Amino acid sequence: MRMYLSSFRNGNKPDELLRLLGGGRRTALVLNAQDWKSPEDRATDLAQEAERLESIGLRPEETDLRQYFGRPDELRRALAGYDLIWVRGGNTFVLRRALGKAAQTV
Repeated sequence: MRMYLSSFRNGNKPDELLRLLGGGRRTALVLNAQDWKSPEDRATDLAQEAERLESIGLRPEETDLRQYFGRPDELRRALAGYDLIWVRGGNTFVLRRALGKAAQTV
């Protein structure tokens, strides 16, 4: 596993991120740290983050952890098809809750 950590948006070395990916560009975009926002504000954040990732050559698709609550095997299969998992920041407590519920079995 390789990690690219950035404390602000794409960071200051997006070329390094692309190098780590090799030729892969398909990106799971996880925005669940923004779940506390209104649907309209969350949609705006999704569009802005997707645009930023596209600007460096990635192909983001939202992966909403809420769709996988209690179904960790389905989430694992869904994420396996991506070259990159990009988790956008925000409220880390809300993100942790979503990650926990997605990891639990019913």
